[in-house]
Amino acid sequence: MTSTTADKFRRFGAIEAPSRCPLYAALALRVAEDAALLELADTRQPGQPPGNMLFGAVRYLLQAMPDAALAEPFRSGDVSRDWFPEFRRFCLAESDRVSALLRKRRTQTNEVARCALWLPVLAQVGARADRPITLIEIGASAGLNLQFDRYHYDYGDWQVGPRDSSVSLACAARGQDLARFAMPRVESRHGLDLNPIDPGDADEGRWLAALVWPGKPARETRLRAALRLAAADGHLVETADALERLPTLLRAIDPRHLVCVLHTFVVYQFTPAQRQELNSILCTAAAERDIVRIAIETNTGGDADVTCATYTADGEDNRLLATADAWGEWLDWNG
Repeated sequence: MTSTTADKFRRFGAIEAPSRCPLYAALALRVAEDAALLELADTRQPGQPPGNMLFGAVRYLLQAMPDAALAEPFRSGDVSRDWFPEFRRFCLAESDRVSALLRKRRTQTNEVARCALWLPVLAQVGARADRPITLIEIGASAGLNLQFDRYHYDYGDWQVGPRDSSVSLACAARGQDLARFAMPRVESRHGLDLNPIDPGDADEGRWLAALVWPGKPARETRLRAALRLAAADGHLVETADALERLPTLLRAIDPRHLVCVLHTFVVYQFTPAQRQELNSILCTAAAERDIVRIAIETNTGGDADVTCATYTADGEDNRLLATADAWGEWLDWNG
């Protein structure tokens, strides 16, 4: 696996991280050439991104080690010196604990700012359907996306959502004018995740915070506020493999409801066969009911594509509605 892992670290360092976290970009390019660190990164679960997982595990451990040399750069993102030698020493000295985290944990950041990317799509779908919506999220983690209507959104020229919310999301709307919309009404919500996060569990919260990249305190503050809302709200996220659970769940939902299946930065972890299976499940279920699939997934440039696929008895219609910042900071709407 190490050769493939090395390629993933090179991509992470050259494309995904430079503009957002120069520290991670610099470290990733060095890790790609280091056999010992690649072997350590390979102890992660299948399908998990090695860069986010290795750096997240180190950041998680450093939360309890404020006097460690790496604590400050992994908090602030400082690149005033070459941190790779210290990073390598830390990883090898703490290899047992790093490896244990990689074997146990998964990337489940639940970046709530991404709600600002798919919300216009859901609002558009809901307005056209004019019937109750049931939302199913694949890879729901702590269920933070499921409580999207408890957040406040600022698209620049206009705002939507409760103004007194403790979670406020600013997203710069680019491209075509983004039509103003009302907050869509969701009748019921279901989350599916292999390893759901309890939003009220302090240690689980520390892991999610560790997955936030250094130098992004606003993201971490937003995450913790969303966790507090979710802990009080009690949305149910099932422990389930989506490919196993979806067929039964889809049959159980009120046929008068429009089903919207949502996933954000999840299916990149699927194998090609699993991606095809997901599509086949939705196509099969569409023989009995219309289904909408809203997806936010990474593109080749390191940003995100926002797509909406409609499944009916007549087939599938998949459209790219926007490109966007992977963390929800801007939305280039063309829908």
